[in-house]
Amino acid sequence: MKEKAGRYEIRLKDHVDEHWEARFEGMKLWATFDDNGSPVSLLSGLIADQSQLHSILTRIRDAGMTIISIIRVDE
Repeated sequence: MKEKAGRYEIRLKDHVDEHWEARFEGMKLWATFDDNGSPVSLLSGLIADQSQLHSILTRIRDAGMTIISIIRVDE
């Protein structure tokens, strides 16, 4: 069965500098705050398949960033 592309939101602990956006395969990066006022970054965008998702997650891990959540947002 062919995988369908999906829109994902990945929340990261702390604010991630904008220069990292180019490393995340077309996803957009925003600095924001959670409900407690703590800084978080939001990566949002279309991911073609599980292989691309794992590639992005590997880059996050290799950069030492902490993942708070990963959500697939159905359109």
